[in-house]
Amino acid sequence: MRRRFLLPAMALLLPLLLAPAVAATSGQTADSLGQTVGWNVAISPTNLLAQTFTTPNKVERLDYIEVFLHGSTNGAVVDAWVKAGAPATTGIAGTDATVNVGAGFTNNWVTLTPATSITLAANSQYSVMFRVTDATNTTTVAGENHAEYYPDGAAYGYDGATWTTPAPGDSQDLAFQVFMSPVPGTTDQHQNAHGTPIGISVTAQTFVAGVTGTLNAVSLWSAGTDGTQNVTVEICSTANGIDCAGPASGVVANPALDPGVLASAAVGVNHGDGQWTDFVFSSPPSIVAGTMYAIVVLGDAGWSGVASNAYGPGVGFFYEAGWSSMNGAPVFDLAFQTFVTAAALPTPPPSGATPLPSGATPLPSGATPLPSTATPPPTSTGAAAADSGGPAPLPTLLTLTVALSTAAIVLARRYGIISRR
Repeated sequence: MRRRFLLPAMALLLPLLLAPAVAATSGQTADSLGQTVGWNVAISPTNLLAQTFTTPNKVERLDYIEVFLHGSTNGAVVDAWVKAGAPATTGIAGTDATVNVGAGFTNNWVTLTPATSITLAANSQYSVMFRVTDATNTTTVAGENHAEYYPDGAAYGYDGATWTTPAPGDSQDLAFQVFMSPVPGTTDQHQNAHGTPIGISVTAQTFVAGVTGTLNAVSLWSAGTDGTQNVTVEICSTANGIDCAGPASGVVANPALDPGVLASAAVGVNHGDGQWTDFVFSSPPSIVAGTMYAIVVLGDAGWSGVASNAYGPGVGFFYEAGWSSMNGAPVFDLAFQTFVTAAALPTPPPSGATPLPSGATPLPSGATPLPSTATPPPTSTGAAAADSGGPAPLPTLLTLTVALSTAAIVLARRYGIISRR
């Protein structure tokens, strides 16, 4: 009985035994990185400090940076900015941030928010620079001499001529944090200035797509809220004005009710400080380069913008029984960003290839075209010569079938699968 099932069982197990092992991989989903375990070095910087860091395996948007200060007796000014690569490279425009530290400040994190939000590439090295201006040199930056606490970067010091690591005091890493938002796609259109609050509950911002692809998300700058504000954002067609006004009143329509609504996302905004708020679309719409669309916003969560006409291709609107341009009262443009995954370009034909004539059927993969002087095969039903790529003649198939059947019966009887009577 055991032998009767031995061969079938081995046949089933053999593919599993020979299959390659697949290693499980874990994705990194953290929205912050840095060295926050400890800080046993107090650096009194007379020049610049820097900390390199490596981004996760996904596109993220830089929100803000933090550095830990041990103390400041008389107060100081702390500056920060970001570079793509090593500390000696050129800084990224708009990533500079400044904060004033008051006298008596001690043992706490300092938050620096860049004026311009940038998209950080996946698996890439960046540097964040720190400069402390303190006439009394009593403001100290925290560092740590255990490199394993943050293995994906290093602390640097600048002596006025060169960058060297470790930083002063044998600091392998600064006490720092980089906060990011995971946003799919890359930044396409944006207007980052946000110095003027709006205070309007139904607003819109038009934009012209720069690339053809999928609009994954939009971000708006909120100056902060006192409590949770439920906000809906919709992407709308502008083929007939801003085609998102809803079926009757000023309420923005549901996509099922209004074909002008291309996508929507709802977020509960609840924070007291200024920051970017992401609206990621579960069903991202397709957009076309050079076409105008509208970001329609239902709900006032402290949205801000700029009083000058900073974004030429579009403009900010408000809704009161119809859409009207803000025209600088209070803003010309909202602070916004669009995140797009560009459509894949078609693969061009190989160099020198001759295009098929109109209506021609392409050859199957691997087929050899006939020479221009080839004679087509006869239509006769007579026997064809044997060909390695053609069907086997009927007698050959019958012979193989009989041989395989006989071998199967012999093996089955030998192992007791079929008993002799």
